Amino acid sequence: MIDYPVFRVIGSFAQMRADPSHQSAVVSQALFSEEGRLLDRAGGWAKVETVADAYAGWVEEKEI
Repeated sequence: MIDYPVFRVIGSFAQMRADPSHQSAVVSQALFSEEGRLLDRAGGWAKVETVADAYAGWVEEKEI
């Protein structure tokens, strides 16, 4: 049973950033159809953690 919100990347990839800003450093990428936990939301951004490798970062909500 999943007890947390989930996400799936809908584009080719989603840049995962340290903070919810285009000026923030890219810390990883989530690839097409990759899934994970949705941890937080702020101003059109979503903080996510990938299932495959447990990387966390901020992505634009429109990419998931």
